[in-house]
Amino acid sequence: MSQKKAKFWTPPMIMMMVTEGSIVYHMDFYSSAIPAWFTRMGFVETKFGGLSAVGLTSGLSLGFMWLGGIVAAPLLRRFSTRQVQLFSLTIMFLTAWWHDNIDGWVEMMFCQSIRDFSCAVGIIACGMRARKMLPQDQKSQLSGLAKLNVVSCGLSALFAFIGPLVVAHSIRVWFQIAIYLTLWGLLETMITGRYPEQMESKDTEHSNISIWDTLQLVLPSLGISIAQGVVMTYVILDVGVTMGAPVRAMFNVAAGLAGLVIPLAVGRWGDKHVVRGLMFLVLLAVPGLVWPTLYTLIFVGLAMGFAQIGLGIILTVKRPNTSSSASAHALVDYGGAATGSTIWGVARQSLGIAPAYALLALPLLLCHFFFERLFRSKRWKAQV
Repeated sequence: MSQKKAKFWTPPMIMMMVTEGSIVYHMDFYSSAIPAWFTRMGFVETKFGGLSAVGLTSGLSLGFMWLGGIVAAPLLRRFSTRQVQLFSLTIMFLTAWWHDNIDGWVEMMFCQSIRDFSCAVGIIACGMRARKMLPQDQKSQLSGLAKLNVVSCGLSALFAFIGPLVVAHSIRVWFQIAIYLTLWGLLETMITGRYPEQMESKDTEHSNISIWDTLQLVLPSLGISIAQGVVMTYVILDVGVTMGAPVRAMFNVAAGLAGLVIPLAVGRWGDKHVVRGLMFLVLLAVPGLVWPTLYTLIFVGLAMGFAQIGLGIILTVKRPNTSSSASAHALVDYGGAATGSTIWGVARQSLGIAPAYALLALPLLLCHFFFERLFRSKRWKAQV
């Protein structure tokens, strides 16, 4: 068993995780603290064209992540994964300097949007690079991605938890930490460029699964992405930092736990039944948002984190490892989160907080409907 671990955690794999950790920092540390920054700067009640400034900022940022998912495909076809990662990290480094001088919410909105655009590109490149480093059979891919997910989500949990707390203590420190952490990722992309390319399987766009087939595989995760976008944007505003920060932390703790549990569950019950159970778990979490307490909110974070990442691991293995399929998968995740963050901001103002959260049951039920259709489809059995 120790021999397998030694083969898995090779120097290139460890160094690749350094880069992913740097990108994860930007995604979770900054996005988790944006509502806290709005609160401290006095922009919470600010509205633009009838939309909440917080919801508009988060929605636009997630929209730029969606755009990053589109741009990633042609970039990864033209350049190597390391070159794309270098491009992504360079933009993150520049936005970290920009962040240090922001005092208006509109400027913050555009800076955060550009940052999230680069994060989306970088994360897609990291995912493809990780899959190329792993054996290409489905069992090894599922197990390997799950192990990497434990580390990545552990970092996410840490960053998401301390982000709002750092903002409450010092906005300047919140800005400046990113500058130093981004340098880690930039250094890794330069160092690993010296490793022989044979350590990774060759990138290919040849596959018997079309983009539409890939979308059919990942569409069941749309409802969960919408719910996640709503919760990550508004929970801290609605319940405060004390109760909201643990939700984001539990989301990432459960996401890491999914990396340990999902391969075992798939091995015992099969991927279809595990996906069905994960989707039902998120439906159970909706009442915890409608009637929030510290304990119900912790359950919300655990349920959504476990379901979203567990579902993501399974669907990632099912689809081919091409830039087109990776982008299609990202478009569903980011598009769902952006839609939830923006549209539910309007529902929140029109209907009130509790009814708006109750409406999350609608996309989740639709998500179940589409999955049940896919459940019986021959396409689910397709494996490259």
